[in-house]
Parts: sequence; C-alpha cells; structure tokens
Amino acid sequence: MKLGRLWLPVALHNLRRPRGLVGAAVSILRSGPTRWMLERLREQDVPVVAIHGDRDIAVPLRTGEDAARRAGGELVVVHGATHAWPLKDPETLPAIVGELLAEGSLGDAIRRAIKEAGLDPDGASLSEVEAAMCAPDARILGLVAGPGSELAPDGLRDRPRRPRYTWTRTRPLPTG
Repeated sequence: MKLGRLWLPVALHNLRRPRGLVGAAVSILRSGPTRWMLERLREQDVPVVAIHGDRDIAVPLRTGEDAARRAGGELVVVHGATHAWPLKDPETLPAIVGELLAEGSLGDAIRRAIKEAGLDPDGASLSEVEAAMCAPDARILGLVAGPGSELAPDGLRDRPRRPRYTWTRTRPLPTG
C-alpha cells in the first residue's frame, strides 16, 4: 500500500513528462554487454554476489542467474520480491549481507584478506583491521557505525526488524 502511494505520483509524472523514461531507456541500450566484465571478475577471483527478486519483471531473474554464472559468483534469490524490493523492506538486504559475511563468500574473502595482511582473522580487532586495510585518510573511516556494530550508540544496537522476505543462496556452475 505504501509503495503504491509512492509509485502513483512517479507514474503520473512519467506519463506527463516521458523524457525521463526515454533517458533511462537510452542509457540501458547504450550500456552495452557486460559479459567480458563478469568473466574478468571470475578470472581475477573477485567474489561476486548477484541478489535478485524472483518476481522482478523489469529485470528478469535469468539476468541475475547469468551474471552469477559468468562471474563464478553466488546467486541470492529473494522470494516474492519485485524490482524495488529493498524499498518495500529495508531489513532484508542487511540480513542477506550479514549472512554472506558470517557464512558466505563475502566473509571468506574478508577473512582471507585479513590473513594476507598478517592478522589473525579470528582475533584481530576492528581498529587493527582498519589500520591494515585502509589508508589513514580513507573516507570510509569517517562513516558512522550502524545498528548491531560494536561502535554503534547503545540506542541503535540490536534493533533491526525481522526481514519480510526469505531468500536462497546458490552457486551456479560457471559457463565455458
């Protein structure tokens, strides 16, 4: 219902002034193929996760499956989710990323990088990891910690709502 109230004014605006839609369509058509890029990520052993709603009409699920396959990455299918699912439920994406960090390819890549930096992945503090991974003036160091973080203010800790959507993770076999 809330999304419908947000969507209606945008749809009416686009009907009255379709130039915005034309610009988006031209951008999509001009973007060109990304096959080479996805294959290069696989060759360089860069962890890739494609997250896709199974009810996305704008970008079919097959596109996400193909991206994960070509990149040798992981596919997360969000069940019942349309194209704008992160707007409908902002709790699902952080929950997915949290799972990937705890027991998935993202967490494995981070632990590997920490070890390569000469630190113990299980014992290094956040400050030690930041010092090893970030330049002293890195902008990311200025970001405020979010809910659940050891650095978050007490009022923000452990307050996330349960995600509305469920998801499954798979690792499609790479092509070629």
